[in-house]
Amino acid sequence: MKKILIFLAFTSMAFSIDMDALLNYNINSENVDEKLGETLYIKTYKCAACHGAKGEKASGTFSALDSKTASYLKSSLLKYQNDRDYGGKTRFVMQRYAKRLSHAEMDNIIAYIKGSDNLELPNSKNAEPAKKTQDGLFIE
Repeated sequence: MKKILIFLAFTSMAFSIDMDALLNYNINSENVDEKLGETLYIKTYKCAACHGAKGEKASGTFSALDSKTASYLKSSLLKYQNDRDYGGKTRFVMQRYAKRLSHAEMDNIIAYIKGSDNLELPNSKNAEPAKKTQDGLFIE
């Protein structure tokens, strides 16, 4: 009985994830830095190699990012971070990059791609895209 209680205590601590922080789709346009986003996108993570200088490049393998909404981009990055089955044949590459990104870095990169005036997400704390997958992740 003691072992069961210890196990339950441990698992409850291990799974006490802050879901608001994990699935924070809100981008506060006042706290983004497009110049930093450009540096992260082009120099640090080298996103431009596959997606183009401003996310305009599309091929059979890589998506153009500039035509996507900010909420779609944020949702996709979060899915790459948290769902090992999300994405197509290039998912392993994207997962490696996405797992290294903080929410602030995501927001800055998205602000660089979309422009800080085009971050159409609502400013409510728990703003999120409207549709959910069967796993509870949000899609555009």
